[in-house]
Amino acid sequence: MAYWLYDRVLEVDPEREPAFAGRATVNWVRALRREIEASHGSDTASQLESCRQFAATELPHTRVRVPLASVFEPLFFSITNSMALERRNSTLAQVPWARPSAVVCWYYALYFSVRSTFASMKMNVKEDHSVSARAFGSTLRPKLPHPFKMVASRTSGQRTEWSFRLLDPCLLST
Repeated sequence: MAYWLYDRVLEVDPEREPAFAGRATVNWVRALRREIEASHGSDTASQLESCRQFAATELPHTRVRVPLASVFEPLFFSITNSMALERRNSTLAQVPWARPSAVVCWYYALYFSVRSTFASMKMNVKEDHSVSARAFGSTLRPKLPHPFKMVASRTSGQRTEWSFRLLDPCLLST
């Protein structure tokens, strides 16, 4: 009786591996955290300072006037999703049923921060998730610090075979 729902899912699709997906998601986030802490420090203040220094030295500074509402509205949504994620982490870290909604909060924190960045750069990108993802990949991602510019791509049809490559070869030594 403990695995009733899981057994029903497997009756319909015996190839289904929800436990694999759950472990893969959690381990991917842990690996990303490890890379972020190795590159930018282990606390929020040092990570923010590291990214500020990167932006100050690596990103072009332009004085483009943009409507502030177009920048701050998605930034507000990004921050509220980030705060919800932090609250989940502090109060619901050990409950597995909170993970799916945490993934959604994390996604929207990123999505809206990217939308805010598009607006701040006066990029007119359609409010569509796939269009935003393509615009992010082609314009913003190459300008980000490690590990945020990393790309995962399949090396075969098997879902367990992935390769991770960096856009900047000199980052391999970090």
